[in-house]
Amino acid sequence: MKILAVFVFVLTYSIVARGDNIIGVEFNSPSAKENTYSKDFEFKKEGKFSEKFILKHGQCGQSDGYSDCLMDRGRVERQTREIRGNQHWYKFSFYIDDTWPTKLKFRTMIIQSKIRDVRPPIWGLELEHGNLQLVFHQLQQYCDILDYNEIVNRWVNITLYTNFGDEPTNWFKNNNKKAQIWIDGIPKKAYCGYSESGLVPNEYKSKLKKHGSSTRYGIYHSYVSRDLSLLNPNITLQGWVDEGASGSGNIRSMTNDPWSIDWEVLYPTKNIWWDDMQYSTAKNPWNVNLSEINKIYGYE
Repeated sequence: MKILAVFVFVLTYSIVARGDNIIGVEFNSPSAKENTYSKDFEFKKEGKFSEKFILKHGQCGQSDGYSDCLMDRGRVERQTREIRGNQHWYKFSFYIDDTWPTKLKFRTMIIQSKIRDVRPPIWGLELEHGNLQLVFHQLQQYCDILDYNEIVNRWVNITLYTNFGDEPTNWFKNNNKKAQIWIDGIPKKAYCGYSESGLVPNEYKSKLKKHGSSTRYGIYHSYVSRDLSLLNPNITLQGWVDEGASGSGNIRSMTNDPWSIDWEVLYPTKNIWWDDMQYSTAKNPWNVNLSEINKIYGYE
């Protein structure tokens, strides 16, 4: 684990939520440290710099007895500190250019909210064929948000509200609605994030209460051997089952150790930039339009 400088400080109503450290990548080649995470002082949305993440074939890591390298994964993520509470607001911007690989069959996680010692995240944003999805893994709910051609080569500005608790959100007319996403300040209709008991199932509530949740952002791809097998049809693999990976069952893949194989066609490189990372527990800290929420869902 490589520790970086802390970029967390208090504003009048929110905190700047840049991550405290890098997780995932084992810096095992001369260029890995330089090319995996960097501050980009030239390309940015605001402030002094954006954060650029690059993930290449074979870049993976391990910590605390867990190895991405031996679990069919690769990642470079920055992780924020844990914060307790049920109602959370997130604000951030990301940018992908037209080098993002859209022909891969399986999705890439770019940001996720996690509870310590719980594998499935509470919520996340994923890119599938370059299309943006909002996911609630613990509830097994997935929503299409934007197509690839709507996000490529521009800063995508996200505001997200989430309610992890049992109590309803008083400005939603539907008591089961526990989340809302805005794109560039405009509320997006998304039929996911619904639950009678909050976004966190009962089995994880004690850990949420004890530890709170943290946010990870960057690039995280899982079960890469499935795409590598499609890219290299002449290589035959025995198969592997990741038990309990999704929180609701097992996931089948081709091998747990993809990076030790001499693939002819390598896994494509992914690049993403992040900026304006903010977080708050105050109600509507960035003054988004709440009056339109119930209208777009037809709750009037």
